[in-house]
Amino acid sequence: MLSVEPLSSVIIHSCPYFSSDDILTLLGKTKIPNELRTEKIAIWIAAITKGHPSLVNATIRWLEQQGNHVSISTYDGLITGEPIKDVLGYNRAILIKTLSPSYKELLYRFSLVNEAFSRNLALTIARISPEVTNPAEVLENLSGPWLDQLTNGSFEVSQL
Repeated sequence: MLSVEPLSSVIIHSCPYFSSDDILTLLGKTKIPNELRTEKIAIWIAAITKGHPSLVNATIRWLEQQGNHVSISTYDGLITGEPIKDVLGYNRAILIKTLSPSYKELLYRFSLVNEAFSRNLALTIARISPEVTNPAEVLENLSGPWLDQLTNGSFEVSQL
């Protein structure tokens, strides 16, 4: 079992999320067919990935792998999230292998909140039985790779 102890030894580098304009620029630099290099496709990619760099990259690479022929299955794959399934599966495996049970428990609880949540709500969720030990520390360590901290100080579970 892979273990990263202490978690403070993990280096986390923040990468800004992509806007639909950023994605449109990236699409323009690829070898995908012109009908996929549109503002509407960029907006769709931004919506399904929430602009997350790893997921945007996976989606664009998947589009490149589809070749020069655009078919209904290309659009269907975009709609169903086919390009990001492998990335999400890999990250779930990392989650299972690297996080301690209390970290996983709190992250699973947060995943049930379908909107951004405050620090106070996060700490309240941690106090639900069975209580998570050292919830403030756990919250801090989940922030970054597993929780996105928004500009207003609230959190949401990363798409990863």
